[in-house]
Amino acid sequence: MPENLTAAVLCLYERKHRISFPRGRRDSWGRWCPAPSETCWYCDNLRTPSYAYPYALYAHCKSAAHVANLFGVDRKALIEGLAEYERSLVNVVT
Repeated sequence: MPENLTAAVLCLYERKHRISFPRGRRDSWGRWCPAPSETCWYCDNLRTPSYAYPYALYAHCKSAAHVANLFGVDRKALIEGLAEYERSLVNVVT
């Protein structure tokens, strides 16, 4: 597995299980906005955070599509790598 794919798999796993979180901040109205280092071209096409949907971008930043874009890897390969990683963890525990 390429090094950047391994890093992307670990990042997605940690975000999925709330071990780590996307970089960003909340404003005074509770809307979450990603940090400049966290944004990608894909984020520009999504709903901007509002009072009614304060976590619109937060949910996206935890997705496989976003993490794949951040690390420059194929989304399908990332999902397959995550499944393989989670299977390996189950085998270690049992």
